[in-house]
Amino acid sequence: MFRFTKWAILLFGWPLVAVAQLRISHPMSRLVVQRGANGNGRIYLSGRFTGAIDRVEAQLTPVVAGQGVATAWQTVQTNPANNLFLGYVTGAGGWYVLTVRTIVGSVIVEQASVQPVGIGEVFITAGQSNSRGLGIGDNDLGTNTDRVNAIDSINHYYPSNGQPLTSSGDPSPVPRFKALTAARRVFPMAESSWGWGELGDYIVNRYNVPVAFFVAGWDGSTIDNWQKTASGLPACNA
Repeated sequence: MFRFTKWAILLFGWPLVAVAQLRISHPMSRLVVQRGANGNGRIYLSGRFTGAIDRVEAQLTPVVAGQGVATAWQTVQTNPANNLFLGYVTGAGGWYVLTVRTIVGSVIVEQASVQPVGIGEVFITAGQSNSRGLGIGDNDLGTNTDRVNAIDSINHYYPSNGQPLTSSGDPSPVPRFKALTAARRVFPMAESSWGWGELGDYIVNRYNVPVAFFVAGWDGSTIDNWQKTASGLPACNA
């Protein structure tokens, strides 16, 4: 009788446990999206859930008071299918806790969150080797505000035969954003935080929004190279 009771509890109790499985796939922690001219931006969301739900809602709450504007609950998607949800939440520039919940009728089924995420200023920089930072510690000051972010990875190498800088050709890594402190790299090309962390702090302090950098500099490149490629024309690195 005891064995029957044990299996009955497992079989009938398992669905109750399995139903509550809400996972946020995107955004990841420290992702920053660009705000528009009106100061607002969209953070796109995706994830998985189990069971049947009526809608997915999301809300933004400042990580610290004064670093953004809290939003009401916003509908991300109604009647999502295949246990997947996709949509967005809109907010003012700021540094947030993103909370997502699934709803059946007026009942909250499950809730999950990711933090911090940002709406602010995103920069893709260009230039020659000086724009990358050479990994030797010069001006590797990093951020003091904890709101300047980058992917701590690079996607290039110097061949052992002394040939110039070469792209690795590897797929982009799964993004793992980190605070751009000293000794961090900046995907895909910067080998140190260089002056980008310090510049980011100036922007954070002036506009009270988070910042993200992507550094696309290349050794020996010229203004002519960047002008041509920006216009869709081929360019040669002399």
